[in-house]
Amino acid sequence: MGVGATRGKQLFDGLQLTAKYFFDAVAAQYTGSLTFRGVEGRGDILKQEGLEAQVASEAARLTEGLVERRKVLFVSRENACRSQMAAAFARLHYGDRLDAACAGRVPAPQVDPRMAEAMQALGIDMAFQRPVNLESALQQQAPDDIITMGDDQPVPAVGGARQQVWDLPDPAGQPMDVLYQVRDRIQAQVKEFVMQLEH
Repeated sequence: MGVGATRGKQLFDGLQLTAKYFFDAVAAQYTGSLTFRGVEGRGDILKQEGLEAQVASEAARLTEGLVERRKVLFVSRENACRSQMAAAFARLHYGDRLDAACAGRVPAPQVDPRMAEAMQALGIDMAFQRPVNLESALQQQAPDDIITMGDDQPVPAVGGARQQVWDLPDPAGQPMDVLYQVRDRIQAQVKEFVMQLEH
């Protein structure tokens, strides 16, 4: 970034453009920003008039209706493929109604690159995602629903969470057309799950 763009309108425009690119990459919606001018040195932000009230108001606006979303946890053995796709479709299509997360009993070191390729074919970037341990996910947030991806090992009962098993084959090691079929089945089952919630 050149010197001419390190302050003033050019800097703020550049920051907003970067934020928009990021939200587009993760299939999220950019809803605006809270901008303060004249912040050049340490502590300048604290001198802004009405800072706390503005931040509180914007936070309330952004989170309105989101806190009450139904919390869904998608679980597979490694959290490298099927559960990652299910959570991604839930966030992309139903993020206003579902707070979706995913986890694995024995998380892989990274997501399956073939899964990322299959999702990229739909314009969904998954390369930045990382597998999460099931215990960590449960400690972070108590789910309303736990959906496993057809593995033979059930998830221990968690509070009042409802549990479902989706009979989905593991596409690991299978040809890409099998992975595409599993991907499309997952997308359809996420849609069906949401329709069931609404009735």
